[in-house]
Amino acid sequence: MQPPFTIGFLGGCGPSRSTAHYFEQVVVYHLKTFSRIRFLLSLTTKGERSVASHLLGCRADNPGLEIAVVPTSRQWNNYQSGALGDRAAECNRIIAAADRCEILPESKTQLFQSVLFRFFIERCDHIIFHEHRAGWAETGTFDAQVVESGVPIPVQYRLVAPEYASVGYPLDRREYLDPESSCYNPATEYAQSTAYIRRSGFSIQSDHIPLIFLRKWLAAPPQNSCRYLTTPEDVVMMSHLKDKPECDYLSLKVFAYAYAARHTAHDMPFGANAVNRFRQFRKLLERIMAKRNASEPVEPFDLLDFDAYDEVLRTFTSDEHSQASECPGTNVTKYPRKRIRRTQFIKEERRGKRPAGDTVADSATATERSVSLN
Repeated sequence: MQPPFTIGFLGGCGPSRSTAHYFEQVVVYHLKTFSRIRFLLSLTTKGERSVASHLLGCRADNPGLEIAVVPTSRQWNNYQSGALGDRAAECNRIIAAADRCEILPESKTQLFQSVLFRFFIERCDHIIFHEHRAGWAETGTFDAQVVESGVPIPVQYRLVAPEYASVGYPLDRREYLDPESSCYNPATEYAQSTAYIRRSGFSIQSDHIPLIFLRKWLAAPPQNSCRYLTTPEDVVMMSHLKDKPECDYLSLKVFAYAYAARHTAHDMPFGANAVNRFRQFRKLLERIMAKRNASEPVEPFDLLDFDAYDEVLRTFTSDEHSQASECPGTNVTKYPRKRIRRTQFIKEERRGKRPAGDTVADSATATERSVSLN
C-alpha cells in the first residue's frame, strides 16, 4: 500500500491564526488530487505547534488527513513521563493526538539542521520552506542540501496560495506521462533515477531511500515485461521504450541500469537469473514501503547489491518467524543503536478515540518553548 502524499513544513512560522488557516487551505487543496495527505512538521517553535494543533482539529472535516510530528528527544521523554508545565503539556497533547511520531536520535533538546533537512528530503513528496521566516542563511543551507541530495523533490519557498505555488517539479509523477501536461516528458524520471544512482555510487542504503524514488520504482510494470531481461539486445530495446500511464517500464529500466552497472559485459547474467533478481528487487522495495507505512525500522542493506538478495530475504523470513509468536500491543519501535545510520523511528500505537479537535487546538495558547534550530 502506498503511503499518503507527504507534505513537510520547514523554516518556522509565527503563531498567528492566519498562518494555521493557511496550512489548512494547503491540505484542502491537495486533497482534491490525493485521497490521503500526511502533514509532517517539527514541534520546535510555538508557531509550528500552533499549526500542528490546528491541523489536528481539522481531521474530522478532512478524513484523508494524517498528522506526523517530529519532536526532540526531550519532548518525547517529557511525553512518556507525563511532565507537567504549560510548554510540556502543549507538546504532550499534540504528540498524543498525532497519527505518528518520528524521533531523530541526534536530537536531544534541539533538531540539528542537516539531520532534519535530510530527514524531510528523504521522507516527503513535497516541502514547504518558509524562507522569509528562516532567513537567507538557513534557506541557502537547505537549498544546497536539496541540490546535493540529488532528489527531485518539489519545494515551495513562500507561503502563497497553493494553486499559485512555484515548484521545480510536478507534485504528481503522473504529469510526466500525461501528453496534456506542461511537464510531459516520459524520459525525465529515468534520467532522474539514473542520476541519483550514479550520485550514490551505485550503493543505496535501504533506510535512506527517498520517498520520491521509492514511489517511482514501485510503479507496476506491464505484464510480461520481464522478457526484456532475456538478452543484451532486449535490454537495449527496452531502454528506448516510451513510458505511458498504462505502460510504465520505469521500474524495469532502473533495475536493468543498476544491474548492468554491477556486472561486466562478460559476466552479465541475463535470462532467468536477471528476472529472479528483478522480482526480488521489487519485493524488497515493497518491504521497505510496508515498514515505513507501519513506522517500523527498515533493516539496513544495500538495495543495489543484487548478489546479497538471497541472504537478505532469508534473514527477513527468519525474523518474521521469530516475531510471529510475539504478543501484539502498545509498543515503541527503535533501531538498535549499532545499526542506526542517521534516522530512527518511534511510533506510539494509540488506543481509543482521538482527543476532540477543540481540546487539541486550545494547546496553541501555551507559551513558546525556547528550542531553536541549530
